Amino acid sequence: MENKKLFFLLSEDDGKKVFVLKTNNVWKIPEFDQRVPGNIAFDNPDPYLQWFEYEYGIPVFRRYIIESITSDSTYMILEPKDKKYPILSNYSWLPIDNLLVKYSDQTALYTIIGNLTAHYNKSFTLPWVNKNGYGIYTEWAIKTLRLLGKNPTGSMRQIKNAYVSSVFCCPTNEGDFYLKIPSNVYIREFEITKELKSWDIIQLPEWAAFDESTKTILMRDMGGSDLSADADKAILTLVVKEYAKFQKSAIDYINLSNPYPFYDLRASVLISRVESLVVDAVKLLQGSQFELDEKEVSNLLKKIPYWKKLCEQVQKYPIPYSLDHGDLRPGNIHITERGIIFFDWAWSAIAHPFFSICSFFHVIRRSISDSTKIHLRDVYLKEWQSFAAMGELLELFELVEQLRDLYCVLGDRDWLEAIQKLLAWQTPNFASPDDYTLERRQYYFARVLRRLI
Repeated sequence: MENKKLFFLLSEDDGKKVFVLKTNNVWKIPEFDQRVPGNIAFDNPDPYLQWFEYEYGIPVFRRYIIESITSDSTYMILEPKDKKYPILSNYSWLPIDNLLVKYSDQTALYTIIGNLTAHYNKSFTLPWVNKNGYGIYTEWAIKTLRLLGKNPTGSMRQIKNAYVSSVFCCPTNEGDFYLKIPSNVYIREFEITKELKSWDIIQLPEWAAFDESTKTILMRDMGGSDLSADADKAILTLVVKEYAKFQKSAIDYINLSNPYPFYDLRASVLISRVESLVVDAVKLLQGSQFELDEKEVSNLLKKIPYWKKLCEQVQKYPIPYSLDHGDLRPGNIHITERGIIFFDWAWSAIAHPFFSICSFFHVIRRSISDSTKIHLRDVYLKEWQSFAAMGELLELFELVEQLRDLYCVLGDRDWLEAIQKLLAWQTPNFASPDDYTLERRQYYFARVLRRLI
């Protein structure tokens, strides 16, 4: 992101004005050269929010961010926390029409600004982008904290804003609490986590309260820290063993006749769905910059028998179905004094248990040696020796590793289809939050899909 320019658009309620800075007597949208930190990341807006509040005294929430796959610019939409606009000499509200004349109509920025009023308060995927913004969520959180006897001691800080969720830190007299607002696509996480809590076989974030109507969760601080991407072998060994034990325990709780709220990605389902994958892919990517060409479609069709055969081979081994996290990576694993906490279960599925650990190894592949991977694999497989001999488990693990891309593609397909359904299969406004959400998921789906050819 260091090479990208950042434009910060802060719109009033009517969506017709843009916040600009005065630099050398010229009004302009803030960029890196206006002392905005260069390490701003999509999932960590704190540095930017702190800079903005320090410089201009306006606590803000990041409404959404646009970072095109093909563009060299990133755009953010911000809103003031309290809707108050102090009059300072070094900033001004500039009408959009006045700003547009300063840019060529051939530039991306011109199109962004021109479309701002069309999509500023409209999103099918991100509920906080709509008219009431964050108000209904933050007001509920403050009210709930007070009812619980936790007195807020400072402003809420937005620590994450992505197309999956927006998260705020709420400081109180009894420590930090976290408000998590799921996107309309990610909302199943609420039901999944409730189900997992009822099983009581794994450490999960502690809920202080939840709002059933919005699926919003208020959580206590977990303490500890996220699993480091380059954690040592000892820590990774504990994580792998703990996760395997959970999966074995989960076997007794999952309902194969009614998988909900989990997704169903058992091998038998993979076999039936691989037949329609090409048709689905063409439909889901149609009109995008990632759509398949005729040769790719033909080559993918030729590989379908290969993938079906792999699924059938995996089915022959006596390992029962269990739960796959769906996104097992260091950022979703927390190391605390009370144990290892696994969270963000929104895309978890009833599936072959080995897919989880194969995906985990793929995510951390650049930070572990081959010998460490073999050690962790064997630690994990030893937990399954009550079902099959080690030789069989090693054969099966290799097959599941080969099948991992198909498994991931079908999961991504479901995610992308959920977005398309929310959009009623219509092309969203350019540079809207829905446009960003759709583009990102099409990109990831198409990238892994092409590995199957």
